[in-house]
Amino acid sequence: MNNRSRNEQMTRVEYLESVVRMYYVLGLTQNQIANQLGVSRSSVARLLEEAKKRGVIRFRINTTMEDFRSPSIEKKFLENFALKDCVVFDLEKEIGNTFEYLTCSYLNSILPLEGSVGIGFGHTLRSVGKSLNFFEPRPNLKFVQLTGGTGVDESIIPTSSNVQVFSQALGSQSIFFPAPTIVGNPELKSLLLKDSSISAVVSAIRQVSMALVGIGHTGHTNSVLSTYFPKDFLNQIPMKDSVGNILVHSYDINGRRTQQDISKYLVGIELEAFRQISLRVGIATGEDKIDAILGALRGNFANILITDKQTSIEVLNKHSGGNI
Repeated sequence: MNNRSRNEQMTRVEYLESVVRMYYVLGLTQNQIANQLGVSRSSVARLLEEAKKRGVIRFRINTTMEDFRSPSIEKKFLENFALKDCVVFDLEKEIGNTFEYLTCSYLNSILPLEGSVGIGFGHTLRSVGKSLNFFEPRPNLKFVQLTGGTGVDESIIPTSSNVQVFSQALGSQSIFFPAPTIVGNPELKSLLLKDSSISAVVSAIRQVSMALVGIGHTGHTNSVLSTYFPKDFLNQIPMKDSVGNILVHSYDINGRRTQQDISKYLVGIELEAFRQISLRVGIATGEDKIDAILGALRGNFANILITDKQTSIEVLNKHSGGNI
């Protein structure tokens, strides 16, 4: 019986399994497999790709980080939202590893060695960045500030310091945004964006392939809004439907934009431009972030989520209206 006759008698899945075992278990090259099966090398490459899509191949990367993940919950997120990946850490298994360290372990596996990565503001990112110095240096990588600075104590709203922390931890390069996050009127924003030093940063932002951002809550207690806008101004803007914000761009529980009047005063990446970034990593935990995370996922503002088990369960319960 020749090779093609044998192949025709096998089911498609059995055929794919055979190719997969030859390549991954027996260690044959694609050329060797092609010769055995009587097909071209490019056909072998397509068969391996088909095997991945059909679930014949399922990868599990064995690292310390994997021991703390919750794959069953992660699978539910991947089924319910337009995510490229979901990372849920079970901190009850924690033995000397913090959420920040585990997050860094994951980031170390996806951060590019070169190119540009955008960085948002907030305490969560700063805490994560401080744990990155244990991981592989990336001297050819640039970290780019996605919004202007806050102009206040960085201990209150870490912004440019986040870029600095990440860059120093990995020996990378920094690109800072030399402007305030929020200006007094839209005309001033327009003038600032025409400045050559600021337009250069805007151009750099357009080149980022990945963004790391926190997922913030929204309301009068939000530190960014309360720092820049007087209470009487905020009272004029409908706030009741807003549940969260990405880089100060606010949205409701279904991921629809809210408080768009505030956007006219923001200096930094626009939300639609942010959504064009290939990998948008949202990092958030805590009871006060449940609605914010859910809205961000429904709005497709983040396509990689990193959170903890308890927060993830509450997000899924809110989404489904029941208990998982």
